[in-house]
Amino acid sequence: MALRDEKQAASVLGCSDALLRRMRRENRGPRWTKVGRLVRYADEWLSEYIEKNAVPAGNDRREPAATLRAK
Repeated sequence: MALRDEKQAASVLGCSDALLRRMRRENRGPRWTKVGRLVRYADEWLSEYIEKNAVPAGNDRREPAATLRAK
């Protein structure tokens, strides 16, 4: 199991390490572990997070604006 540090994991996800820290504080984002005092992310956990948050092609999670106004 390959482990990445915070900067490497953020690079894989295409976000900043600050965002990754915030997601960790808010109990969101990919799984992580501590090795001593160091936070580490397994490649498998990053892939799992990406897959779990993937949106199928042609699908949008948001409702159209017209639908929102009609409620």
